[in-house]
Amino acid sequence: MSFSPEFSEEWLQYVTPNRRRELLQVLAEISRLYQTYQSPFVLVGACSLLIRGCLKYKAWWDVDLLFESPDEITRFHKLSGAPELQIVPVDFHPIDYGYLQSMQTMWGVKNVWYRVDYIYRDEYYHFHSVSPEKDNMYRIRLNLNSQKYDLWLPVAHPWNIFIDKLLSPRLKFELGVRDGYSIDIRHIFILFSLYRHDPGFWEYISRKSTELTNGTNVKENLRNLLLAKDELGYQSVIVEEKDFQMIDSL
Repeated sequence: MSFSPEFSEEWLQYVTPNRRRELLQVLAEISRLYQTYQSPFVLVGACSLLIRGCLKYKAWWDVDLLFESPDEITRFHKLSGAPELQIVPVDFHPIDYGYLQSMQTMWGVKNVWYRVDYIYRDEYYHFHSVSPEKDNMYRIRLNLNSQKYDLWLPVAHPWNIFIDKLLSPRLKFELGVRDGYSIDIRHIFILFSLYRHDPGFWEYISRKSTELTNGTNVKENLRNLLLAKDELGYQSVIVEEKDFQMIDSL
């Protein structure tokens, strides 16, 4: 097995200590199922940003798997997990929420549980499957308390997550009510601050956002979000005129 030198294990320190082993077991089992059955999915959401080193705070992390189709969700759910894992469905089939389909499950090791959501959203699997990298596979062997965990699964790129969150149907409502506690808004501000000085970031956003929209929504939503940052409680986020110029050029 060859591992990915660009990935590290630093993210593990942002998992609550008494839940680290169990999260590694869950991710290792998902990796095994991915390799064994070649299930077409991509790890998205907060957990992907955690592993990518973008989120550096402790939280009770969930796992979001974005699948190629609803049928693949059903097929994956029928696979047998490791004996030490309990997999309990909250939903017994994918629920259609209009803009996406999702099936919620809970993965448990003894008395520690993680929520693992299986998600389908039209076009988004293929959107996340192509990124600035040649290879979005996360390959690493982690050691914890003398136990080895091999992780091998595709992880969405932060720049794709940035676009995804800007196009989320939730964002317009959360911005409208000035919901400063919104997870999506928090992540957008974090990613903006991390990459705003990178010309490649803006070039990629301009090109990639047209795959899901004409780009207008990304431009409009990002501009409105940055203009409202103080009302949302993000006064510390630095926004300069050149940032708005980059947004206008998208």
